[in-house]
Amino acid sequence: MAAPVITVAVNKSRKSTIIAVTAVAGSTITLYRTVQGVRTIVRGAAGAPHSGTELLLVDYEVPQNLPITYIAEAVKGGSTLTSAPVDVAPFDFGGDVIFDLGMPWAGIPVIVESFITQTYSIQREVISVWDRPDPVVVSGVRQFPSGTLQLLTLELTERKALLDTIRSGNLIAFSPWKPEYGLDSLTYFSIGNVQEERPSRLAIEPSRRWSLEVQQVRQPPATFTFPTGSKTWQNVKNSGVWQNLTTEQWHEVAGF
Repeated sequence: MAAPVITVAVNKSRKSTIIAVTAVAGSTITLYRTVQGVRTIVRGAAGAPHSGTELLLVDYEVPQNLPITYIAEAVKGGSTLTSAPVDVAPFDFGGDVIFDLGMPWAGIPVIVESFITQTYSIQREVISVWDRPDPVVVSGVRQFPSGTLQLLTLELTERKALLDTIRSGNLIAFSPWKPEYGLDSLTYFSIGNVQEERPSRLAIEPSRRWSLEVQQVRQPPATFTFPTGSKTWQNVKNSGVWQNLTTEQWHEVAGF
């Protein structure tokens, strides 16, 4: 059994990498991404079945301005072989980017006006005891931070793109342009209430100021896939003719 070989191509327009894994047919492939010494499984590539000679995988969760290393692991018949590592030069999208984990190909640039205060809340009960100076305290663990993320859109097209991105209520991935400024290289938020404000009283003013209530959460496990896992070209062929293939179906199958 030969070791897998990976080839990486950068798709800047989709803010992603496309990884081709060449391995023995019938093996299962797990693809790892290493950033700043931390190795994680690429979403949708945890034990992916491999029936041909080449498997295409797409990684949308790429950080900015940090080097990335990919390694593939192939398992078949109790044997495990690992590819040589492949380094990818740091991405730079020119600014902060957010995307819906359900539609990762639709990432949009954003202008962050403010993200100053974050609250690390905790569930805690303080119980006073009669004739005793020190209370009894029952405490949980400190939560991930929450706060208000303020964004600015300048044009109505940007306003629509932002609303389309946050409408589903899915988790949002935030890719900071300069992760060394305090945020993780990719930060995951659940968005609560959203407030839209016109910075001007003029009806024709296209810009908007947004206040998003955000709660940071842990990165979802790699087994939580983008909506491509159950879609295949055979499914599309069985459902109708190729001429009726929609953009959404293409994204669901190809993932890019």
